[in-house]
Amino acid sequence: LLVRTQATHELVERIGKSALPALNRVLDPLSTGLQRNALARAHALIAFQRIAQPQPGSAEDERFQAARWEGDELSRIFALKFTAEDHAWTNPDFAAIQHALTNSRSPLIRRAAWEAFFRAPPDIAFGDVAAWAGELDRDDAMLKQQAKIALREFFQRPYAFNELGTPNEVATATILESLLAVPTPEAAEHLLAELQRSGFRMPHAIDYVRHAALHLPPEKVSDLVAFAKAQKRIPPLIRLAAADALMGVVRTRGLTLPPVSTEWMEKTILHALRNGSGALLEAAIDAVRKISSDAKREPLARIASDTTQPGARRAAALEALQNLPGASAYSTRALEDPSSLGLRKKAAEYLGAHAATDEAACGALLGTLPTAPAELATVIAVALARTDTSCARLLDLIASGKASATLLRAKLVAATVAGRSRALQDRVTALTRDLPPEDARLDKVIAERTQSFREAKPDSGRGAQVFQQHCAVCHRFRNAGGNVGPNLDGVAARGAQRLIEDILDPQRNVDPAFRLTSIETHDGQIIVGGNMREEGDAITLTDATGKDATFTADSIQTRTTSPFSLMPALFETQIALPDFHDLVTYLLRSGTQD
Repeated sequence: LLVRTQATHELVERIGKSALPALNRVLDPLSTGLQRNALARAHALIAFQRIAQPQPGSAEDERFQAARWEGDELSRIFALKFTAEDHAWTNPDFAAIQHALTNSRSPLIRRAAWEAFFRAPPDIAFGDVAAWAGELDRDDAMLKQQAKIALREFFQRPYAFNELGTPNEVATATILESLLAVPTPEAAEHLLAELQRSGFRMPHAIDYVRHAALHLPPEKVSDLVAFAKAQKRIPPLIRLAAADALMGVVRTRGLTLPPVSTEWMEKTILHALRNGSGALLEAAIDAVRKISSDAKREPLARIASDTTQPGARRAAALEALQNLPGASAYSTRALEDPSSLGLRKKAAEYLGAHAATDEAACGALLGTLPTAPAELATVIAVALARTDTSCARLLDLIASGKASATLLRAKLVAATVAGRSRALQDRVTALTRDLPPEDARLDKVIAERTQSFREAKPDSGRGAQVFQQHCAVCHRFRNAGGNVGPNLDGVAARGAQRLIEDILDPQRNVDPAFRLTSIETHDGQIIVGGNMREEGDAITLTDATGKDATFTADSIQTRTTSPFSLMPALFETQIALPDFHDLVTYLLRSGTQD
């Protein structure tokens, strides 16, 4: 293939038109020899098209058209790709694409035809586009994706919807999905019309509601809200999702709707919050975060304090309270609740945001620190170290002997303290002067664990249970687990010593994609997480529970990315030595299935 590709370039660049007779012989369907080789014919067609640059009606163009219509699969694919690159289509060009879209059984040819359609000159009138979309194979994901890309470009043309025709079920689904990438009022009007025709029964209905609301003229958004309100027989979770999507768009666009529309959206969300359970309740908590109505206070406070609720749900309720006056009181109660470590950590983060100006918040953190477990103590220390005022109080507590100076050696704490005044940094130096260097201590622990692992007789099956208990919430391994941290498939290539090092000192070799990022929004929401992704003006962050949070760029007040990992350096003490050996063995057998 490399030799043939180089030969093709040589024919075009060095030999030129004198090569056309030989290329004609290869392309002639009646000749024998190289024309039997599909790859040779395809490369000959490439060279022929580039050298001859056939003009409509010429002998060279006839040869090109023959290859396009009568050639083997590979030659026809290349011919369609040439058409896609041509900015001046002829009637035969259009006919070849139309024929491939509606009649070809080859998925490769049809994909090439959709690619050509995507690149069509703007003055081409296509006719019944719905008929072409209706011929898509439901099971050919690549073909559907190529068609959606082409339709996305098509529907941004003036009068595109006039050429749509009457779509069948397959065409309707593909067209609607493609319109989610078309930011025009015409696309929004089409989605609204389809919603009004089909209701919320079709897949992706909430995505269509959101996109329509984003791009409809402001005066028609109320029509969309009224339509959603009128749907009486839809499941509560769908009704909640519609209200949440519409309220989010109204907030994003800064629209002012009639009171009846705004009241319906808010009441729908609050009703689910008060009466929902399971997935509906969790969706309601998420939806109510940005609502500042005091009506949410009582149900959220009840959920946050209910020890029978899952810790993640309680933490989400506490987060949703943060934009209400007096939120620190709820965070203080959560900080004192020993039933959920995750909830206490979240409470410490929220209190830390106000520790410099709120004496009660600062006092709650300082009062909890002396008896806090190591993981919570680190979070509290980071929270207090964020400002000079609260950092000074932290150092006073440590100097009095009520908290350990080793906290100041934790890398997340040290990184936060590095932003404080010189006087405070000097105090930290004095408090930690007699402590052994953390890296040296960890190097010794890592060496000891590596040696003990080599002498152990671990159980990989037991290691799988240890992984589920301590690691699966963040890491994915063997198609199971979360996406907060890096995927661990293939981790065996690191070897035992490096793997032990990464577990015991996760800040030593941090993957840049999973560095700790802190986002504070204009409405006071604080999210700390990793695995940050940016798409357009949207930023998505995965928090420590595995939950994704997405923000628009204009909603973010500050965004800080540290050189550190979200993974805590706690597994030296949290995992018993035999369990640690089992875990390492399980991870090192990533290439096998036990």
